[in-house]
Amino acid sequence: MNPQWAQDSIIEDMAPGVQVGWALHFVDRNNRAVLWRGSPESWEDLSPTGAHAAYLFGTTGTRHVGRASIGGGFTRVGAGAV
Repeated sequence: MNPQWAQDSIIEDMAPGVQVGWALHFVDRNNRAVLWRGSPESWEDLSPTGAHAAYLFGTTGTRHVGRASIGGGFTRVGAGAV
């Protein structure tokens, strides 16, 4: 389910109508936390500002969980409804 800008992508979890995971950007080589709604074109980047690596690992469909590296360390991140 690669977005147009991605070299690779992985779906880690799904709920009805929603897929979450990550994608590797062609240019900056950073992993981005991505949410899809059924097609590669529907991608949303949920990476926190300043993250050089971000991943989503789980979803209920309205809440998503993952982790991000900001300043060298990884932090668990939870997101509300998107």
